[in-house]
Amino acid sequence: MEKSTATEILKTFSKEELSRFKDFTASPYHNKNSNVTKLCSALLKHAPAFPHEKVTREELWKKIFPAKKYNYGIMKNLMHGLSNLARSFIAFEKFANNELYYNRFLIPAAREKNLLNMHMKTLRRQNKLIEKMIKDEFYYEEVIATAREHLTANIDNTYIDETKITMQDGDLKLFLLKYFIGSLSLLTEEQRTNIKHDFEFTKNLLNYFEGDLPKFREDVILTVYFYLMKSSLELNNESLYNETRRLVENNLHVMNHMTKRNCYAVFIALCNRKIYLYPDKTNEYQNELLKIHLEMLEKSLLGPENSVNIHIEMFRNIVVMCNFGKETDILNGVIEKYAALVLNTDHESLKNYSYAFLNIMKGNFEKCLELCSKINFLKLYQPAKGSFWFKNDIKQLEIMCYFELGHFEELLGAADSYRHFIVNCKQMNDIMKTRNLKFNHYTVKLTQSKMDGNPFPITSENFEKENVAGKSWLKSKITEHAGFALS
Repeated sequence: MEKSTATEILKTFSKEELSRFKDFTASPYHNKNSNVTKLCSALLKHAPAFPHEKVTREELWKKIFPAKKYNYGIMKNLMHGLSNLARSFIAFEKFANNELYYNRFLIPAAREKNLLNMHMKTLRRQNKLIEKMIKDEFYYEEVIATAREHLTANIDNTYIDETKITMQDGDLKLFLLKYFIGSLSLLTEEQRTNIKHDFEFTKNLLNYFEGDLPKFREDVILTVYFYLMKSSLELNNESLYNETRRLVENNLHVMNHMTKRNCYAVFIALCNRKIYLYPDKTNEYQNELLKIHLEMLEKSLLGPENSVNIHIEMFRNIVVMCNFGKETDILNGVIEKYAALVLNTDHESLKNYSYAFLNIMKGNFEKCLELCSKINFLKLYQPAKGSFWFKNDIKQLEIMCYFELGHFEELLGAADSYRHFIVNCKQMNDIMKTRNLKFNHYTVKLTQSKMDGNPFPITSENFEKENVAGKSWLKSKITEHAGFALS
């Protein structure tokens, strides 16, 4: 059967979820079309793989309408109905299995029906649940929502005043938390876009927060985001960065998966910005980047919550950073242990990509080129337009290999192709384009110098000021050719 929304959703269900979904579709409350129920039963017999060659719409039709001629329109509508039920089931499961969500809707519903006893009992249950929550943005949202419901149910003025104070405090902390999170997101995005933002108001908020820091001491996550924001605006304050790193590490136990990932995403963005602003400290910040990613790998933060799987972009980051630091043992271990866990990719192409880096690190340049040629970028990264970073990496590897092997004519052709790729790549921001174009430019100049027997046309001092991709490799090659050491 051709790819369908229904089967793509059902493939994500566990065995237990598939069983409950079958009951869900059989319930007349959720589904009044008995033919959709029959379709579900026929389709679930092929779970969990739902192989295309075995599950065709025509075969499913025979299970539902054994005496009728196949009708594409009717079958399409049935599949659409099943897809809608699958989406409803996901939402229903999330709602039914989360008492906080359940109470959030039950409380106002009980009030609207004048079931005041139920209203107050559910409010008390909700308050007990809230007390156990991590103090993130969802905590403050629940505090505000329940406080508002308390106000509608009480006439005790003293109690009302206390509740209003609770709401005001919750509103303030929720605003600060969301504003810091939003500002950090904008700062993180700046490194891949050409859009700059004004953070003057954010600085004023930081000053306010810092002036009343003891007031927020128990709000650990809010305090963490304050330090993350402050570190982001004071890039040259290394002691503040180190203090923020320690604060996050010491409080990971009170954070959910998303908060942990947000914190590490900020650390990654900080290191990348520092590499751009302070190129003389590139090695230091690259080592810190690798350390951060390996910590995330160890803590299962490189993929979805409650999963050992890894997002492909994060896996690529580790490969690239291991290459920068010449960490062959670390990279080999990461490939062998984690490559198969990467989500939404062709694992053969991913391994070819990863081992290409490993081989260039070991000096196996012919093997590196061979592996580069075997990568299917259309399968490696979906959607295909997002594979530009992988293509960029491989084009650089090929150019390096051609240089190491002395294949200068091939290098010049590859460099010309690479230059056009960079210029025409709409997804790459101007900063990264400049860094990569400089790598290409200096590699070509160095190659021409070697071919012509002329001195390399740049001094050690000038090169150190350049923010250029592949700088470590270029420095070593320039040193070999030019006869001066680049520190």
